[in-house]
Amino acid sequence: MIRAFFFFLFTLLISQFKAQEPIPAYGSAFRQDIVANIRITIHPDTLALVLHQDNWGNDREFPATFTYQVGASSQTVQNIGFRLRGNTSIAAQKKPFKVSFNTYVQGAKWNGLEKLNLNAHHNDPVHYRAKLCWDLLRECELPASRTSFVRLYINDEYKGIYTNVEHIDEEFVKLHINGIGRGNLYKCLYPAPLTFINYNPDSYKLEANNRRVYEQKINDFADDYRDIAEFIRVLNLSPIDNLKCDLEAIFNVDRFLRYAAMDVLLGNWDGYIFNNNNFYLYKNEKTGLFEYIPYDLDNTFGIDWFNIDWTERNIYNWPASNAQRPLYERLMEIPEYRQKFSNYMSTYMNTVFTVENITNKVNQYVSLIDDAVQDDVYRTLDYGFSYNNFIQGSTSAFGAHVKKGIIPFAQQRISNALNQLDDISNNAAIQGIWIDHDFPVTQEGSIKAMICGAENLPTWEWSLDGNSWNNAGPLKDDGIFPDQVANDHNYTANLPVFPGVDKVYYRVKLDQHNENLTMPCNGRILHLSKSNIPLYINELMASNSTTIANEKGEYSDWIELWNGSNSSINLKDYYLTDNPVRTQKFPLPDVILEAGAFMLFWADDDEDFARNHTNFALSKSGEDFRLYHRESNEMRLVDRINFPAQNSNISYGRQSDGASQWVFFNDPTPGASNQTTSIENIDESTLYIFPNPAKNQVFFKNTVNEIILRDIQGRVLLRTINTNTLNLNELSNGIYLLELDGKIERLVIQK
Repeated sequence: MIRAFFFFLFTLLISQFKAQEPIPAYGSAFRQDIVANIRITIHPDTLALVLHQDNWGNDREFPATFTYQVGASSQTVQNIGFRLRGNTSIAAQKKPFKVSFNTYVQGAKWNGLEKLNLNAHHNDPVHYRAKLCWDLLRECELPASRTSFVRLYINDEYKGIYTNVEHIDEEFVKLHINGIGRGNLYKCLYPAPLTFINYNPDSYKLEANNRRVYEQKINDFADDYRDIAEFIRVLNLSPIDNLKCDLEAIFNVDRFLRYAAMDVLLGNWDGYIFNNNNFYLYKNEKTGLFEYIPYDLDNTFGIDWFNIDWTERNIYNWPASNAQRPLYERLMEIPEYRQKFSNYMSTYMNTVFTVENITNKVNQYVSLIDDAVQDDVYRTLDYGFSYNNFIQGSTSAFGAHVKKGIIPFAQQRISNALNQLDDISNNAAIQGIWIDHDFPVTQEGSIKAMICGAENLPTWEWSLDGNSWNNAGPLKDDGIFPDQVANDHNYTANLPVFPGVDKVYYRVKLDQHNENLTMPCNGRILHLSKSNIPLYINELMASNSTTIANEKGEYSDWIELWNGSNSSINLKDYYLTDNPVRTQKFPLPDVILEAGAFMLFWADDDEDFARNHTNFALSKSGEDFRLYHRESNEMRLVDRINFPAQNSNISYGRQSDGASQWVFFNDPTPGASNQTTSIENIDESTLYIFPNPAKNQVFFKNTVNEIILRDIQGRVLLRTINTNTLNLNELSNGIYLLELDGKIERLVIQK
């Protein structure tokens, strides 16, 4: 039955169609106005290895040179990694490739990108189906890969028209989602239904087709699947009456519903909902929520291998028959979510997924790539696509697996969706909520929420028990402190002080059109004090050159933890970090630390080597370093040290194990009890001397009335008065103590 759509309601929905984060510009790597040339130069023997069937799908990369040409200008990157990519498409005559800029040079990037996907789209007679989908998602203001058309040359041989597609990795999520980009990212490929297996997180490391179904791509060194296992457990096992509150605490439901609406409109059967394939899950470190990100959008707009007419398939019954797709099916059981899904379907069919908009884009693509398509002989090899198929493909079916032209597909999908669509209503949504602050060290900071489609100002509430709520006032998006940027959909308010309180609950409310939206339903806990768990950062060294070597024989920074309790502690829920915003930066391994025992971690940013190597290094100039514990999905500070500038081979630790006083140790004790042979009573409040470490001479900030130089045993080596310099030529390398007008300073000599 065709539903009535009132003009005022349509206008309301359009006004609520707001960005969730700024959509990044295409930039010079993804030119929209010209077909750039990408040239790969590679030794012929190496190219033969790239193409050899033994290397299909094994991700082995080979050295090559990359050149990007736009008109008369070009950029060249030496020593890139080059390989085939794809699954079934890897066997095609026109093959897809991946370019990796950081394979041989750690951290290398080109235009901010570590990798590029060069997609051949061998099964698409027009080549632009996937780009059309990505561009439409961007117009929906959803995180989506940037794309452009390029000509690909390998050793100066033209391989045809390709689509240059932004790779989904830490650079992608950093740019498109939250600016941090170090949360866990899982690539989910067939069969990835997100169904519950059991309570053991390791069970979700299952494999198919010689790869993991849920493959961890960021922080994979930790091999820690607890967060995705918890997400799947909540999704499947929460009673339907509780699912909304439980799921919104860990997953950005609203954004998934937007993607789901577009999946159905695009006829994307090779994604999660129908084929449990081709998507990512990213744990947003800022909001604490998982984000859904689609991947590979070539099987769309009438491409079909199942003899299904995707324009007629019911929008509320999209999965395969008898398939389990809880992330779609369970959400459709909740009236509010089904309503939102319907709202987004209606909005997109009136703004983005329109015949006029799609026709305009298609005409632009055809004009842009016409010459590159005519010159492409490889596109004819797999299915016999002709130039006429390219020209007519927007309106005509090819036959075989290409059942419809793009424009007829859009017309029929819109018509049938309107017949199937429920009534529509309000479309506002709270996307996420978080605290920007330095808790629990101070109580200064702000509460933030990302909100889509707000017409009224949201408010936030706090509670001491999670039951009785107090209105704390509005959050604003006006750019006035503490809000940073006006109209960026991040609403902000100052966080008040709660003296004498151990923890508070907080949540955000949005009252709109007689609908009260709250996130999270039951609030989120904010701890205002340290945990009383007796696990300590006991000693550290931020400049290790000769003291102790790791398993590889390298002298790395190190951190010592000590269990000061009378019972063992499992470290699996603990995290080390040198960044207070990233409380889960380095998850500790799932090991037992016995009572009174010590454990050493190498802080060398080399987590790929072993689980006792952190993904950060310590700064010898000093920094804020912390230990956190995850309690009921909330992070609680266990220990913290804001250590001062360090010198080589001098450790900094508690005067005795677990003591509150920190001192420098001349004789470090990594992995053992702290001894009293430390350099004590050093006044760190003044900085008299430079450079330090010194070579042949040292200078003082001001003229010093009396200087006494002692060795580490306290013996006087030199005494002088009324000077601002000291000659060190007669002294050997080592650690010395300077008494400057009665104040003790440490001096390191390194010649």
